[in-house]
Order: sequence, then C-alpha cells, then structure tokens
Amino acid sequence: MNRITIVNIGPNKVKVLKIIREATGWGLKESSDFLTSVENQGSQTLDLLDEQDLASVALQLEGEGATVSYIHDSGSENTSLNNDNSMKYDDTSSIDLPTINMINPDSIANIDRNSLLAILRDIRKLTGTIDGLYNRSSDLTKDIERERIIAEEIKNKKPGWVWGLSILVGFVLGIVFVSMLSWIGFLFGLIGGSWSVHELLEAFDKLKNKDKREKMAIAYLEEKLPPIQNEIIDNQLLIDRIMVSKEVEWARDIVGTDIFYSDGVDELISYVQSRRADTLKEALNKYDSSQHVNKMEEMQRSIQNAVELTAQEAVKQTAYAKATEENSHRAATAAQASAYHTRQIYKNIKKK
Repeated sequence: MNRITIVNIGPNKVKVLKIIREATGWGLKESSDFLTSVENQGSQTLDLLDEQDLASVALQLEGEGATVSYIHDSGSENTSLNNDNSMKYDDTSSIDLPTINMINPDSIANIDRNSLLAILRDIRKLTGTIDGLYNRSSDLTKDIERERIIAEEIKNKKPGWVWGLSILVGFVLGIVFVSMLSWIGFLFGLIGGSWSVHELLEAFDKLKNKDKREKMAIAYLEEKLPPIQNEIIDNQLLIDRIMVSKEVEWARDIVGTDIFYSDGVDELISYVQSRRADTLKEALNKYDSSQHVNKMEEMQRSIQNAVELTAQEAVKQTAYAKATEENSHRAATAAQASAYHTRQIYKNIKKK
C-alpha cells in the first residue's frame, strides 16, 4: 500500500478534501478530521487505496496548491518518516542549535550591560537559525516550481525536425513558384508553404506523441520531486521541534513572543550597544516606543496619501466642470448664431 504525506493543505481545502476521499475511501468526517490535524499539528501521512496511483494522487493534490511528499511502500524501510513519526518534538538533542547560557528570566534585571548583550546575541543566533530553516523551505519550494516548469516544457516540447522539414518544403515550393511569379512567387512559396507544412506536421506530432510526452513529464516529476518534498517535510519537522524547544521557550520568555524575530532582536541589541538602554526593560520600552512611532508615521503617510488623492480628484472634477462649462458656453453661442442666421434667412425670403 502506498502512503503520502501532506505537509500543507494550500488554499483549496474543499478540493483537497474531495481528492483525499477518492484516494482513501474515507468518509466526509474522517477526511475533514485528517485535514484539521494537518492544519493544527503539521504534516500527516495517509494510506492510499491499492488501486490508486501514487504519482497521480500527488499531482492532483499539488495541482490544488497542497504541499505533499511521496512515501514509498508502507512495508519498506526506506520511507522518509518512520511509523513512530520519527521526530519527537520534546527531543532537541540532534538539533544543531547555538549554545545558549539560559539564565533565570527573573534575574535578568540584575545583570550588567555586557552580559545582557551576550544574552541578546545568543537569542539573535537562535532566530538566525530559524530564519535559515525558513529560507531553506522557501528555496525548496522554488525548486519544486522550477521542476514543474521543466516538466511542462518537456510536455510541450516541439521536435526540431518539424521546422527543418517545413522550411525545406517551403523552399522547394518557392523554387516551383519562382518560374511562374518571379521572386514574389518564391517568397509566397517559401513563407506560405513553410507555415502550412509546419502547422500540419505539428498537429500530426501532437496527435502521435502527446501521451508519450505527458508520461515523460510525469516520470520526470516522479524522479525529481520526491527528494525535494521529503526535504521540505524534514525541514518543517525540524522547525516544529525547534519552536517548542526549551531554548526557544526561554528566549521568548526573555524578549517576548512579539519581538522573537531577527529584526526585533537586532533592534534591542542596537539600543544596548549604543548605550541608549542599559537594561532589558529600557530596551523593550524603546522598542515599543519605536513601533508606536512607526505606526503613527505610517498612519500619517496613509492620511497624507488619502488627502493627496482627494486633492487630485478635486482638481480633476474642477477641470471637468470647467470643460463642461466651456462646452456649454460654446453650444449656447453656436445656438445663438444659428438662430441669428435662421432669422436672417427668413427676412431675406420675406423681402423677396
């Protein structure tokens, strides 16, 4: 029995649910519970029905935006995830995390400036490690997209002989027509003949080799995607383990969950390093003030943009009103002139 791991559902949950039901034979509730587990707990593995083709199901799921990983036969020892889920989140002994001196958070208010800098730099190394893993996942996702583009090129590849033969036939037709219509006949035979023959040969090639190329594209994806997808799963599992590790829990307790990211920790370090703050509390207060100022500036920019847009719209409306008034004046003047000429014509007729 084949197995497949779903790392991320993607935007089309309903369509993914339908594919899972067809591939597993599950009911609506069981399939919904499985997707809920993926959303809440991360990667989950499911068994496919014996008659289901692994690659076909994976491509259907990927087509709806889901991130999946092929898993070999469930009896094989080469599966990327063991039956015991392989990685336990409370065990971080195999993770290459930076060495951190995890002091008691309650005593951080009493440490000197240099010790505080050392702690913040340790936390920055930790956020850098996490950023590196997320960047790796992003790069792997881009690799998958590149492989799909290559597979699409394989599926739509046109054989070189089609154009070569088309041009040759067009050249022959050009020589035939040149005797009748001079050089114009040659160009007509070359261009028209080449294009017509090319369309016919391309249609014939599509009819004959379409299924073959599609199978080649699927085979290419089956070879290239599984290693990348399995690395994405391993990388995500590693991220999940790190995010619940005692090191991350301690770091969040020190700087706060909202500031536990590289740019935020960098800002805290800059405050302490430049002596604008001597304690963690002072650095956090300055960070909060800075965020407040940034939000106010962003709000002011938004208001200014709105005012400028309103002013521009007012200018447009004024110009439109002025143009309308000028057009109305011209129309009135033209009407008066027309009425005057009409009266003159009437007077001339009456005199006669």
